[in-house]
Amino acid sequence: MQEYKIAQEFQQALDAANAEKVKLEKLRKQAFNSIQEAAKASKSELDGSCIQLLQKQKTIDDQIKKINTNQQLLQKQVQNWTELIQKFNTSLKQLGDAGRTASVIVEDLKEIQSKIAK
Repeated sequence: MQEYKIAQEFQQALDAANAEKVKLEKLRKQAFNSIQEAAKASKSELDGSCIQLLQKQKTIDDQIKKINTNQQLLQKQVQNWTELIQKFNTSLKQLGDAGRTASVIVEDLKEIQSKIAK
């Protein structure tokens, strides 16, 4: 009877261990599935973030190209304005020289006229 009792206790302990093993295996599978789902969600979110970053980078690159083009156009326009101002200054100088020359000629003519009138 003693052996029967020991065998029965051993069987109960074995059944409890097997039940615990099944319970732990179920928990392990749940944990594994949860980790997989979390990884998928993280990957999906990360992929979405990467796509947004790439789109923003493309937008920034396009804006930089536009800015560079506008900067080059502005630089050409400033160069044209500088040339125009230099030409205008040269013309003003020539007008000033012509004005002085005309003043000298008028003074000379007045002097000649006054000498002739005497």
